[in-house]
Amino acid sequence: MNTPNLQALADNGLRYTHFHTTAICSPTRASLLTGRNSHSAHMGLFPETAVNFPGYDARIPFEKAFISEVLRENGYNTFAVGKWHLTPVNEVTQAGPFNRWPTGRGFDKYFGFLYGETDQYNPWLVEGTETYLGNTKGKHFTTLITDKAITYISNQKSTNPENHSFCITQLERATRHIKWIRYGWTNTKVNLIRAGINTVKKYWPTRRS
Repeated sequence: MNTPNLQALADNGLRYTHFHTTAICSPTRASLLTGRNSHSAHMGLFPETAVNFPGYDARIPFEKAFISEVLRENGYNTFAVGKWHLTPVNEVTQAGPFNRWPTGRGFDKYFGFLYGETDQYNPWLVEGTETYLGNTKGKHFTTLITDKAITYISNQKSTNPENHSFCITQLERATRHIKWIRYGWTNTKVNLIRAGINTVKKYWPTRRS
C-alpha cells in the first residue's frame, strides 16, 4: 500500500527497528510509551479484561516511566490525541483518581477517548480530565483529533517557538466502522486524512535532541 504522507513522516523522523508488537492495542501502547515489555508494565491484556495476576492487572506502575514524563521533565511540551485505553476501568469516572489518565502520565494536554472504542461520527470524548462538550457533528473522529493536535502545537509554538514539543496521535482500530461501510471509503475521505497528516507535519518541530 502506498502511503506517501506516512512515509514522509518516517523519512524525517526516527525509525524503530526492534520493537515488539503484541497484536492487541493496550499492551502494544503500554510497551511503546514505557519502553518495556507489556507484562512488565502490567498490561498483558486490556483494562476491561484485567485480572489480579502478575502482569495482567492493567495498573501500570508509576516507576515504569512514560516517555511523556521523561520528556516533560526535560523541558518538552507534551500532547496526546486519540485513543488511550490504558486507564483501569474503575478509574474512568469524574470521581477519579486521574493519575492514570493521560494528563497524569506526563501529557500536558489530552483530547480523545479513554475506552477501547467510540463512535467515529458521534464520539464520547474528554479533554484533559473533563468530558468534551464541543460540537462534533459532521466531523469524523480523525478530523477532530487532527484539528486538536494542530491547535495544541501551534499554540505552543506561537508562545515559545524555541521549545520542543512531543505529540502522539493514536487512532482507533477498524472494527465497528459501520458508517465507513455504509458510506464507502471514498477518495475524499482518504484525501482528508492525508491532508490532516500533512498539516500536522507542517507544525511538527524540526529540531530534535
